[in-house]
Amino acid sequence: MNREEIRNILIKNGVILEGHFLLRSGKHSHIYFEKYRLIEKPHLLSMLVKSLIKKYIPDDFDVVVGPVTGGAIIAFEFARQTDRRFLIAEKQNYGFVIERGSGISRGERVIVVEDVVTTGGSVRKVIEEVKRKGGNVLAVYSLIDRGESGEWNLPYFTLYTEKVESFYPEECPLCKQGIPLNVKGGRENILTK
Repeated sequence: MNREEIRNILIKNGVILEGHFLLRSGKHSHIYFEKYRLIEKPHLLSMLVKSLIKKYIPDDFDVVVGPVTGGAIIAFEFARQTDRRFLIAEKQNYGFVIERGSGISRGERVIVVEDVVTTGGSVRKVIEEVKRKGGNVLAVYSLIDRGESGEWNLPYFTLYTEKVESFYPEECPLCKQGIPLNVKGGRENILTK
């Protein structure tokens, strides 16, 4: 599938939304990627993950890790399609921990999979945890990249990239126009900080 075909699928399935949205970072944006529209349609998610895997797959890896919640679901499907072990990185304090299941053994080769990458902060924290456990991260994959992702000094593959501007609330042109702010994806706690 080419970029335009993927974009049409994402629009048709309610993944790409336009309006005035609060992001996890606290910034505002005119585009929101509603990843749960993919997760609730396993056949669609499976098809998109298959396309992502076709971009590049290391010759040999042991484990696929994804951060809770959406990233873990995408990572599970990635692991299923590549017949590898799957582990969940769970939030704890200001980072992630991998504690359930058999864990990561020293020297194991790991793929990190995320749903939507904005700044890359969650991916960075998962990589730190994998390294702390003695694993070796070979590559990072995501379904969607908002075009702001940080560098991990690792091969990085994404299915769909769209550079989307985001603004601090005091600089947001949508706020200045009086467009109501839409809070999606459990972000209500950001409004009360």
